[in-house]
Amino acid sequence: MVLAGVAASGATADPSGLKRRIAGKAQLVAPTAVLVPVTYDCPASNEPAFLQAGVFQPEEAAAFTEIPVEVPCTGRWETIDMLLFSPDPAFALEPGPADAFASIRHGPEGFDDRERKVRLVD
Repeated sequence: MVLAGVAASGATADPSGLKRRIAGKAQLVAPTAVLVPVTYDCPASNEPAFLQAGVFQPEEAAAFTEIPVEVPCTGRWETIDMLLFSPDPAFALEPGPADAFASIRHGPEGFDDRERKVRLVD
């Protein structure tokens, strides 16, 4: 499942050339799972980069995190749908506003992270 409409806002870059964007909408797959499209770019390299993401709704004390996912560095924008799970079923998310983050790491010096507001949809 691919969600369209990656928001142009939320894109940043560090001096190493790493960039990533978080889509403005995330799909609730279940109360304890959410699909978050993350678009990234890193300089072409044989070494992979690592993406990590999370979605939080503090008012519900809900948090979804993902262990780092290995992704290729092609020198082009690439999109990956990151499926995030709740560490505890008691922390179920609901449709509505949420805070999201995504970070990318490439090599010992390259790191970029960003937070933004997103909308969780059924």
